Amino acid sequence: MDRRTILAFVLIGIIIILTPYYMELVVGDRPRQPDFSELPKSNLELERRRVREPEQKPVVSPERQQEPPPAREEAKQIRDFTPKPVYVETDLFTATFSTAGGTLKSVVLKT
Repeated sequence: MDRRTILAFVLIGIIIILTPYYMELVVGDRPRQPDFSELPKSNLELERRRVREPEQKPVVSPERQQEPPPAREEAKQIRDFTPKPVYVETDLFTATFSTAGGTLKSVVLKT
């Protein structure tokens, strides 16, 4: 390896090692996150009790039956759809698109 490569690796190593110290200088100390072991035991016991309590499920009455939405008519109208071709003609090409999803059907280049 030549001298420039070795110098580059040394500088990269120095930067990697000194970056945390530089960040401490610029940003300062981070605020400490609360430690869960410092909480009083009474609060921990209350949290455990809250977690263990069973949740009450809502009662659903079987008397009401929901009617299906009138989507059958709309679905029938969608099935009756027939795609139509859309032609785009420019000086360079002629393209044919379908109205079913805007798909490209054909492209003819003009010479």
